[in-house]
Amino acid sequence: SEHIQVTPEGYLLCYDVPIARIGEQLYTPEEVPDVTPGADGTVRVIRTPEEVFAPAAIASYQGKSITVLHPVDPDNEDEIEFVNPENWKELSAGVALNVRRGAAEFAGLLLADLLIADAGAIEAVKKGLRQVSCGYDADTVEVAPGVGRQINIVGNHIAIVPKGRAGARCAIRDALT
Repeated sequence: SEHIQVTPEGYLLCYDVPIARIGEQLYTPEEVPDVTPGADGTVRVIRTPEEVFAPAAIASYQGKSITVLHPVDPDNEDEIEFVNPENWKELSAGVALNVRRGAAEFAGLLLADLLIADAGAIEAVKKGLRQVSCGYDADTVEVAPGVGRQINIVGNHIAIVPKGRAGARCAIRDALT
């Protein structure tokens, strides 16, 4: 496929993977405590091009770990655990390379090439685990009740997941997708 190649060592190199997008995403009130929930009990978070494509935000994903699913905090199973030097060897299945703003058909998307080196992760991708979800830190400013805007995005990892918050557009593609 033009989007997935196997390296001489047997790693998967996945090109032009949309890892994040601009626009609106839904969160629970627990995930965004700085924003008053809307009447439906959710928080809509706006991700603007100025923040998603800020040079510091883009740079923060360069070389970050790829994980299979989001790591879970062993002390609180409702919280995502960030990858750090103490758990990197256990959690990392590869790295993000060449992180960049998309253009043309990829406008509005943050792209990366994913080098997947872990045998289990390679097998999971081959079997169809393809959507991605970024683990990151950000500040959220309330714009109105039920609506927030993300600022100061700092990437930590890119999880390969069955269903990501950013939707099916943020996924490892093959020749057919």
